[in-house]
Amino acid sequence: STVRVTDSDSPPATADAMVTVQGALSISPPSGTVATGGQQDFDGVNGVLPYTFSVQTDTSGGATVNPTTGLYTAGPNAGTSTVRVTDSDSPPVTADAMVTVQGAFSISPPSGTVATGGQQDFDGVNGVPPYTFSVQTDTSGGATVNATTGLYTAGPNAGTSTVRVTDSNSDTVDAGVTVTENIMLLNQAQWSVHSVSSQDSGNLASNAFDGNTNTVWQTLNSRPHNLELDLGNTYEIEGFRALPSSVEEAGWISFFEFYLSEDGVNWGNPVNSGEFSYNFQEKEFIFPRMAAQYVRIVPLGDFNGFQFNNLAELNVLGAPFSGNYAPNGIIDVPSTHVTINSGNQVSFSGTFFDSNGDSPLSFHWNFGDPSIPESFLEDPGPMTFNNPGTYTVTFTVTDVFGLADPFPASVTIKVLPGGNSVLPRADWTITFVNSEEVILGNHSASNVLDGNPNTIWTTQWNNVEGPHDIQIDLGAAFTIDAFRYLPRPNSGGANGRIAHYHIYISEDGRDWGSPVANGTFINSQAEQRVAFPPKTGQFVRLVALTEVNGNRWAAMAEANIEGVCQVPFVRFIDPLSNEVQSRPTLTVSASVCLTQALHAGWGVKFSVDSGAQEQTIILPANGVIHPDTFQTTFSGLVGDNHQVEAFIVDDMGTEISSGNTTYDIVTNVGLGDVYAAIGDSITVGVGDDDPTDRTSQDGRNTNTGLGFTPILNDLLTVEHGYPHDIHNDGVSGDSSAGIVIRAPKILKKRKKTSIFLILIGANDANSGLVPSGKGLNPNDPGYPGSYKDNVQQVINLLHDPSQNREVYLAKVPYTTNSSSIAFIQDYNIVVDELVLSNGLTVTPPNLFTHFQGNQTELSSDGLHPNGAGYQSIASLWCIALSGGTCTTP
Repeated sequence: STVRVTDSDSPPATADAMVTVQGALSISPPSGTVATGGQQDFDGVNGVLPYTFSVQTDTSGGATVNPTTGLYTAGPNAGTSTVRVTDSDSPPVTADAMVTVQGAFSISPPSGTVATGGQQDFDGVNGVPPYTFSVQTDTSGGATVNATTGLYTAGPNAGTSTVRVTDSNSDTVDAGVTVTENIMLLNQAQWSVHSVSSQDSGNLASNAFDGNTNTVWQTLNSRPHNLELDLGNTYEIEGFRALPSSVEEAGWISFFEFYLSEDGVNWGNPVNSGEFSYNFQEKEFIFPRMAAQYVRIVPLGDFNGFQFNNLAELNVLGAPFSGNYAPNGIIDVPSTHVTINSGNQVSFSGTFFDSNGDSPLSFHWNFGDPSIPESFLEDPGPMTFNNPGTYTVTFTVTDVFGLADPFPASVTIKVLPGGNSVLPRADWTITFVNSEEVILGNHSASNVLDGNPNTIWTTQWNNVEGPHDIQIDLGAAFTIDAFRYLPRPNSGGANGRIAHYHIYISEDGRDWGSPVANGTFINSQAEQRVAFPPKTGQFVRLVALTEVNGNRWAAMAEANIEGVCQVPFVRFIDPLSNEVQSRPTLTVSASVCLTQALHAGWGVKFSVDSGAQEQTIILPANGVIHPDTFQTTFSGLVGDNHQVEAFIVDDMGTEISSGNTTYDIVTNVGLGDVYAAIGDSITVGVGDDDPTDRTSQDGRNTNTGLGFTPILNDLLTVEHGYPHDIHNDGVSGDSSAGIVIRAPKILKKRKKTSIFLILIGANDANSGLVPSGKGLNPNDPGYPGSYKDNVQQVINLLHDPSQNREVYLAKVPYTTNSSSIAFIQDYNIVVDELVLSNGLTVTPPNLFTHFQGNQTELSSDGLHPNGAGYQSIASLWCIALSGGTCTTP
């Protein structure tokens, strides 16, 4: 502006002054993102010079700013800082900028192993996006990487590659890739049984490698089980395949461990462990290549509580022996996982063993914390850990020929800022337990969360075999690094104390992957802590594989878990890809890690069908995440193939793209009806000789791959015009009494199921020991323990229309076994009585009449349907459920 003064002279005289009007004081830039220890220049804009700069708040562990120049330097930890500029006005004016301090720029995963021509996804973590990827070195004969997405493709030869990620600040980080030869099946001709725990006289261990998928190795009915094979020569082994029996699922291996040995005597730790999927398909597992002549598979359980196991075929994947055994690095000190306070030291020393007697070429210690330099000494000595967190320390030995230890020794160092990191249990829930004793004692699974060491969870004292499985939902996501197990107190004796265990962490409660820890608890009433490399998730699973005295029970007084929310994280809990939810609305729920100190105003944006509908949920002001905090419902959707995305967003609503933890997507989600079929081997599908209809056309019903459930899925989908999901919960050999025991487990496992289809009675009739209860009421003599009593108990548990759960019954099929006919006919009269007394709205499909008139649809045993018979069962169920024609192809 120009301001003029005019005096009273004649003529008047004037003088002008120029005034510069500045905007309000601000700081530039208004926000910033730097790595730990990184720097950012800040400037004052407008206001009155000179400016003074200061740090107002900081969680990065010692951030500073030059008071005159505005040069900010971040602390050593991930966190946030507030930088303030103050001008020289009177009174002074201030403006603030927020700085996000990210962890050190890195690449994920830091290394990888792929077969020739195989692929591996790489991501940049922290740093400043966008990232650019490149191949720096390669001996695999032409490896490439997509510059934008980070998808690496190996060349045609065995070798190595170096993949580099470069961020927008031109910072770089490299990852090493080992390219192995294409995996091949080893020839079984030279194999022999080295050792076997037990074998049925008609199902020898040698059947597991005879190349015939119709023969099986089957153990006797007593654990523990294991099978050791001598391959005849040494090979470079990198995987195995296991094929279960195709006849029935009784004896299918659930949990397992797989070992390799050079000499058949020294086995070391398992090279792979976990749980097989529940289907007839062959399972494949890959692990780092290791030279060995002997393999051992240890079945640790059966899916349905049997004490025997079977295996149709075991194949081993590998390549000819190179002549060089890999060295084995050993961490001598510390000998176990360590917990310390920040600023304390841990001393490290190692050694190695090499079967060839080769000298080491190099030692490599990685201490997990980027602020601690790597060491290339065998014994690096004391190291100081200043930064709170859990760090996995690895010790890798490479021999003189360049061959590295495929399973580097590791130990975790947990650095506490003060106090401990045991998570609060206010929102914890038991999501699944295979067994709990609530009839003969008050020993429910929830007792492990009540804070009372004198109340315990025990599995049922009668009728339930191990392994035993308890799963806990923490209510929010954490980076978890330890499990604390408190056994039952001495007052109850050692009965049920867990010996051999597996511990799992899951992001969604359904995909568990490999165990984060396995081992054996000692027989003591003292709390025992199991530490493991940190893994982010919301769900924790303890599998009790054996008991200290060989009993079939499991018991626990208290469970505690250690962890911390370290990085922004989101993963879908509900729905998952290829899943069906009950109509008419779509409920989405996510597992989330956000903290108020670092992420005030941040939240999760849910998007359906590429933005057709969106909802954003903000982190509560108190920073507390409850199980339903990040849950919402979308309406107005119909049919199949919906896509749902979840984005971590900042306080401005901007999607965060740091690493692979801030975004998730699920696809092919349907809105329809969810069923569970419950029964014996007829529900399982034993005798099904038609392989053409073992998967529903939408690809959903594959959990057994046999029987009527995939066919029924297709028929109902056509009849109703919307998707279905029909789970097969049949168990061969089961009876009505067995289903009474299994029903609570099924209900916990199938929480989303709206319709339960029950077909049971063939084994009751075959035993000749189960009276029908025909015409009886609960207080009548002869009713308790009858077929009618058992099925009514199942209905009482599962049938609840107010909770959108209904039970429908089918009549027991006809069999050519004349001694069972009278029982079955009485059972079917009971089915009609139960339908009437419970107000069930579906007329039971009459499988007895159908198979009596169509005996060509039965297998040669006269009991199980054949392929055509299962098509008929599906059609009869469909007609009963929908009233449609429901003709099979």
